[in-house]
Amino acid sequence: MTRWAWRKVLSAILLTCCFFLIVKQPVLESSQAEASYSELTTAKITNSDKFSVHIEDKVVTAQIYIHKGSVYLPLRAVANAFGYKLSYSKLDELEMFHHVEITGASKEVAVWGNQRRGYSIIQRMAAEPSPDDRAIYRPARTCKPETDNCSVLPDQYEGPLVIDHTLYVPVRQVAEALNAKLEIVKNNDRSVIHLYKRS
Repeated sequence: MTRWAWRKVLSAILLTCCFFLIVKQPVLESSQAEASYSELTTAKITNSDKFSVHIEDKVVTAQIYIHKGSVYLPLRAVANAFGYKLSYSKLDELEMFHHVEITGASKEVAVWGNQRRGYSIIQRMAAEPSPDDRAIYRPARTCKPETDNCSVLPDQYEGPLVIDHTLYVPVRQVAEALNAKLEIVKNNDRSVIHLYKRS
């Protein structure tokens, strides 16, 4: 084989290797990530008919879930029952984030994140994001060194969940974020969750 022919063969091998490293590797990482992050919505989540919800003394009809011992309620149902405005948007910052804002409470509340990074609950101290904002819940994450490439730690995650395209939040976290009074009254084998605006 001539020197020119060897060069063509080596060039083809190098191009194939580069293609695999640049194109194929992220696909592998993505598929592995999907398997891991799906745990946020599938691990140990059960629906429960042993709870009922009353907000401002009105019965709220909503599906209730239990995850890691916490009661989860749909965020929109909570906001609507209190008479607060809920807005939703998608933000494209390095990756796609879901962003929910609740206005009308004593403090504005933001819930944002995605399946890969988990969801944070932030209580705003002003109309715009500021260093004084209070994190009601921030998920534990692991990040690659010197990058912003982070992913949630599913075993430690106890924040909001997306179930059947609906955002659910732990009742204690959403009560704290909205500065609402929370009472749980047990009656035999059932419990009634009461949420009130603080005067």
